[in-house]
Amino acid sequence: MHGLDESDALDRIDGDRAAAVRILHLINPALPDGGACTLRLLADVTSRLSSIRHDVVIIGCRRDVSLAHRCGVEPAGSIHPPTGLPLAGLHVLRRFIHSSGRAGARFSLVHAWTIQAAALAALAAPHTPRLVTPHVSPRPDLKSRYLMRVLDTSGTPMLPASTTVERECRAIHNAARRATLLPPAVDPDSPLMVDRQKVRSRWAQEQLITERTFVIGLLCEPLSVADAREAATVAARLAISGRDVRLLVHSQVDRRRQAGEFLHKLSKGNLIIVDDAVAEPWRIVSGLDAALSFNGRDDRPSPSVLPLLWALAAGVPAIVEDAGAVGSLLSHEIIEDGVTGFIVWRHDANAAADRIVRLYDHRAQAAGMGQAGRALVYDTHQISAYCARLKHAYELLLAERSAGGKFPSPSSGRRGVRGEGTSGARGGGDEGPFPRRVDAEPHSDGDRQGQVSVGGGVRAS
Repeated sequence: MHGLDESDALDRIDGDRAAAVRILHLINPALPDGGACTLRLLADVTSRLSSIRHDVVIIGCRRDVSLAHRCGVEPAGSIHPPTGLPLAGLHVLRRFIHSSGRAGARFSLVHAWTIQAAALAALAAPHTPRLVTPHVSPRPDLKSRYLMRVLDTSGTPMLPASTTVERECRAIHNAARRATLLPPAVDPDSPLMVDRQKVRSRWAQEQLITERTFVIGLLCEPLSVADAREAATVAARLAISGRDVRLLVHSQVDRRRQAGEFLHKLSKGNLIIVDDAVAEPWRIVSGLDAALSFNGRDDRPSPSVLPLLWALAAGVPAIVEDAGAVGSLLSHEIIEDGVTGFIVWRHDANAAADRIVRLYDHRAQAAGMGQAGRALVYDTHQISAYCARLKHAYELLLAERSAGGKFPSPSSGRRGVRGEGTSGARGGGDEGPFPRRVDAEPHSDGDRQGQVSVGGGVRAS
């Protein structure tokens, strides 16, 4: 169906008109920046910030809605636009927002989780406060330039997950004048994380591994041909050295004949484990012994770090590349070489294989790295702190609107100031309501229980 199922959505809206703050979340699960890990983060946010009324609209097909359900998101409705058009579904979304307002449930704010969804929101609800939290940088193409121009001229605040995403967004349109860093997070104590013994037992029953098999997970979101081939090269070289290893990949790799075909040519096809659960890493990371993340091409989005954060939360050391788009965040903010994992030079399969050999031969060292990675997630990428920062950003944006601030319309808004600055304060543009980095102090005693206190004592659990 091309459109939004407004009847179910409005029924849910009628059930809670009294919410003081109502937020509309927009996400495209089929896009690189709206995949399973982002959906899981959205589910954590909506469940923990319970003092806010949340309505989620999925921009995608029935399969995307099904993925949202698996990741814990309960959408209020969905838009099914034709593929390939950057602003398809605009009129349907505009009608839904207007219908919600007439039903007495006007949205206080729109939170877009992808850049394309943010552009739709800017045009569908130009006078409603909004923000976008991209975890993956856009592709350097004409479509992305157009979307970034819409965000820039509409004055949509951007909260990128890293300096890498911010820099690449700015490079596409030379704008991002209202950018504020919001580091990504996961829940290391999530009940969704499957026990290691259960994961390994399932693979063993399928005769894919033995008790000593060293399983390497290719945790790239999005996944490219170059990533799969490079990971296959690493696995093949490890097998030649006599190590009992397996490479865990998504079925997408097998369908596109990427890593699987390459290994079969080397007579090493038995090294592949195809498991769709790798796309939802909290289901399988406990069964891994190492995680890989590559960035194989310059013309593709930099990968999301959320899959790697799930691996670190499970105590799994990671091997990442220190070059290209991912270097800034992965190498310097998440992975500390020799402590939480290893950093290798780009396209250096020999170096990656060497680091995995170290983990294979020194299991105690690997376990120590895993503990360090888990501690890092607790200290700097905890979901409760993320929710506190995000709610603080909501409050800043709504406070600016209450004080009389208005968003410029996409047609009349002025362009960002060209320059080296990443925010208005540094580049000479309008910084907007946000500082360089959104920070709100989480409740010291409730941080690990998922309780945060922000905005004058408002508690979300």
